[in-house]
Amino acid sequence: MTVLKTKVNLANFNPCSGNPFETRDDVMRAFSDTFEPLLPAFSEGGTGVNLEESGGHFPTKAAHFEGFARALLGAVPFAAGGGDFKYWDLFRKGLTNGTDPNHEEYWGDIEDCDQKLVELAAVGYALSFVPEHVWEPLSKEAKKNLSDYLLTARSRHFRRCNWKFFRVMIDLGLDKIGIKFDHQMTQDYLDEVDSMYIGDGWYGDGDRASVDYYNPYALHLFGLIYYKARKDTDPERCKRLKDRALQFAKQYLHLFADDGAAIPYGRSMTYRYAIVAFWGALAFAIEEDEEPVIPWGVLKGVYLRNFRWWSKKPISRFRTNILSVGYAYPNQFMSESYNSPQSPYWAFKAYIALMLPANHPFWTAKEEPLTLEDTQLKIPGMLLSHTKLNTVALISGPYKTFNLRNQAEKYNKFAYSTRYGFCVENNARGFDFGTLDNMIGFSFSGNDFYVRQYNKSWIFDGGLYSEWTPVTGINVKTWILQKGNYHIRVHHIENKTDYKVDSLEGGFAVPSMIAEGISTAEETAPVVGEVTTDDDISLIANLLDDRKPRVTEPDPNTNLMSSKVMLPQLRGSIDAGSSAKFACAVYAQSTTVPFAKDEWLQGLSLPSEDELKELSSKAERVICNE
Repeated sequence: MTVLKTKVNLANFNPCSGNPFETRDDVMRAFSDTFEPLLPAFSEGGTGVNLEESGGHFPTKAAHFEGFARALLGAVPFAAGGGDFKYWDLFRKGLTNGTDPNHEEYWGDIEDCDQKLVELAAVGYALSFVPEHVWEPLSKEAKKNLSDYLLTARSRHFRRCNWKFFRVMIDLGLDKIGIKFDHQMTQDYLDEVDSMYIGDGWYGDGDRASVDYYNPYALHLFGLIYYKARKDTDPERCKRLKDRALQFAKQYLHLFADDGAAIPYGRSMTYRYAIVAFWGALAFAIEEDEEPVIPWGVLKGVYLRNFRWWSKKPISRFRTNILSVGYAYPNQFMSESYNSPQSPYWAFKAYIALMLPANHPFWTAKEEPLTLEDTQLKIPGMLLSHTKLNTVALISGPYKTFNLRNQAEKYNKFAYSTRYGFCVENNARGFDFGTLDNMIGFSFSGNDFYVRQYNKSWIFDGGLYSEWTPVTGINVKTWILQKGNYHIRVHHIENKTDYKVDSLEGGFAVPSMIAEGISTAEETAPVVGEVTTDDDISLIANLLDDRKPRVTEPDPNTNLMSSKVMLPQLRGSIDAGSSAKFACAVYAQSTTVPFAKDEWLQGLSLPSEDELKELSSKAERVICNE
């Protein structure tokens, strides 16, 4: 099969196309280029931004307010860092009208767990750092309406997760402008955040199980902002928040690849480059006489390379430069129920680095490459491997998470990659069409199918072990063994039902939309499924009980990285009331990386049953999985 390569004028699909992202001025320009397309979408009263008529699970007016508030996340550091932001009149008009109960664009009364509580954190951020633009010029009546609105908001109930920091952000803003309030309520929420801390720099977002990117772009980000604002008045807590961030930084670095990409994992991937907000905030919190835990040149490089990576992706709508819901391209399938068209602008958090002056070492240091050794992160239960243009996390997934659409795909696959991302299923009643990249699925009917969604997990040197039940009657024990640039999976499966069950297990999905020279192979001895393009190779080799290979082309728009992909799979079955032992080796990489397939296949080997038992007996329980 051959697919002709098509040319894409990226300037039509990315507001930052062509930006080299080498200097602070480049980042300043990126904010302007991404913000200004929003201007025509502001309401007449300035209170909201409406980008299209799709919606999130909250009221439309709150979604429009979301667009207003998230734009502030970039405008604030841009202006605080010396940028000439020309649109403060628009935001002051919005703040005035949105908090006036008698105005037709009033944001509305605030209830417990209201989406507006999320977005008002950005207003607190603005009051904290640029009050001269958003507070001091307001009329006396507008000031009273705004402060009353924020006081009412802080009295409401915030969800027990990263939302607890939203009241703290509101309070920082109120305190900055001299409004009196009950500071004990601030401390109570900070104590709740403390209770979510697991260890080694990691928080569970609401509980121990939900360990994801809300660590860097919410919990640590807001903690570092609090540190900056309160280090002199609340030194003990601030030291604790900063120390955790410093611990986290050394581990978080491993989720990035040498080309700037980060591993897509978990929910809210549509926030895109919000993932590097942490690096700007960390630099923001490091004192002048303090040695950074990561060299300045490395920090700068990780931050800028990630922006560069995004600048090469079609992440905006045709010729509008409006950020889309999606990841590396517009994609509603991967979105959350709380994603409105305005939601992607949480990405503006990344501009916090602009708070740092041009002479700060974060900006003046010479950019250094990212060179990392393979490692394990015990708290999230990840094994990280680093090869050219690709970082892979092997993972056993959390025991439970939020009740999300595509939860299993976002948290419980066997592997996640900076180069290949992951796929979400868009046809849960068509087993033969199942994507199942880096998953194994089971089906009794050929229609409905079941995957690993909840599991108990352990970690050991070089591997992971998990026990899970995708559906009543099917019990699975899985070992994942890290082998450098590939990995081995072993499954012991019991079928205690009265029915035969079919299985499909996938490797990594590789882009096929603009690839040339695609070839597929279904070989024997050992049985191998293969997809090769000019740019990538993906292999899954069967190593135990009989399974047959196939190469499938999933439905379009299932993968986060490319709208069209192909992937190799293995197909097997387990008779009623019997058991099976499946094993495979999985490899995927850029074709620029030297790889001798025949030698690789000949060198594959499995640990014995006794060795597997010994590995699992010595494994430590993954903390976020308890």
